[in-house]
Amino acid sequence: MRLLIEAGYPQRICAAGLFHSIYGTSIFKHTSIVPDARGRAVVREVVGEEAEHLVWLFHSIDRPGTLHAKILPCANGAFPAGEEVLLDKTDGTTIHVTRRQFEDLLAVEMANMIDQGPLNATKWPGFEGCEPYIRIQQRMKRLSDSNSVCTCLSRRRRSRLYRIL
Repeated sequence: MRLLIEAGYPQRICAAGLFHSIYGTSIFKHTSIVPDARGRAVVREVVGEEAEHLVWLFHSIDRPGTLHAKILPCANGAFPAGEEVLLDKTDGTTIHVTRRQFEDLLAVEMANMIDQGPLNATKWPGFEGCEPYIRIQQRMKRLSDSNSVCTCLSRRRRSRLYRIL
């Protein structure tokens, strides 16, 4: 996702942003690749283990609500305290994620929402204080057509992606 690349996020987050809806999401129901063991292995080979796990989490959680519910009570959009964050899944269960995974998911979510159009207080109240939003907004002015969306993937992984597609 170009916004994540431009904002300087690491490869795992950029790759997860690029593939964020490949398994479908709680909002975008189309499944390009079934998130079973075989499908996840294919995506993992292309984007790497950490990025694929973020993509699977993005598919599995009840977003954006569960992310917003965790950050809204925090002052100025700060992240929840603690090493783990409990998120609601679309199947009614919950899942523990690390603080880093939560921050990564929030960055992908913010980029996804910004990419779909201007954010407003109706879609995500309090978003202006959220660190990923601030970081992405600061860099959005520098977007240029010269950057490729796939620059977040190594040459080896890009060639695997092209073979799969």
